[in-house]
Amino acid sequence: MAADIRWLEEANDDIHSILTYISFDNPTAAKAYIDAIAQSAEKLSRFPESGRVFNEKYRVLVIRNHLVFYRYDAGANEVTISRVIDGRRDIETLLGREA
Repeated sequence: MAADIRWLEEANDDIHSILTYISFDNPTAAKAYIDAIAQSAEKLSRFPESGRVFNEKYRVLVIRNHLVFYRYDAGANEVTISRVIDGRRDIETLLGREA
């Protein structure tokens, strides 16, 4: 059975920021990039443990320059997308106490 995908507000804000930033130069590329992130995240419904282990709390998908941080609750059969962060940034600081 496919897992449910839930996006936290922080992850949605991250996606919006990425879209806005890339759209400044190329709106078409921005939409394609966001679509690539969304499609990769949606695959987690069928393969929730496909991302690599980041730490004891998160798994992570690498999509071009961005890292999609998520948790999988097998009991609830739910994937929670927590953040989408540029991998070149200070991940530990951005994740804060969650990391």
